[in-house]
Amino acid sequence: MSTIVSSISPQERFKQHFDRTIRWGSGKVIDNCSLPDEAFEKSNYLLFPKSRRNYLCLDLDWEGGVSVWMDEGLPQPTISFVNNENSHGTLAYELKKPIYWPCNENFKKIRISCVNYFKAVLHGYEKKTSADPGYTNASIKNPFSSKWKVTWHDEAYDLNYLAEFVEVSSDHRFRKYDKDKIY
Repeated sequence: MSTIVSSISPQERFKQHFDRTIRWGSGKVIDNCSLPDEAFEKSNYLLFPKSRRNYLCLDLDWEGGVSVWMDEGLPQPTISFVNNENSHGTLAYELKKPIYWPCNENFKKIRISCVNYFKAVLHGYEKKTSADPGYTNASIKNPFSSKWKVTWHDEAYDLNYLAEFVEVSSDHRFRKYDKDKIY
């Protein structure tokens, strides 16, 4: 089920999701690292924290893609991005609880089943929306950049609730964790 969170704006929750330093880039190459204020002011792309995901994101590489959630009867995304140059879109669903991601420091503490479930739900959304399956959810467009037209919706979602809208595959190839791959 979804939850409207009124005490903190979705913009502030987005900022709070990041660590004390953020890796970012003006283009898709993430080659800078700075304090959050500078990153939010200067970047077009942000790298999510390596250890967690609080957003399920879809990259829609086709004109008008940002409205696919309405066409397919999906919940309204927390953040919708439209590229001002080509009208391609990105949808970001904020999760009530972050999914902790395996990395070198916490590999043995992470429940891979949670990561696999996130990937399976994401794959269901990719199939339903014709989103780019090569998008890794490791980075996101900076919603504070003037390069994008951004719409905010003050709602966070339970991953199980999001799963109700798509077919969640039990195919293990979407659930396999590759220790050498960067997630």
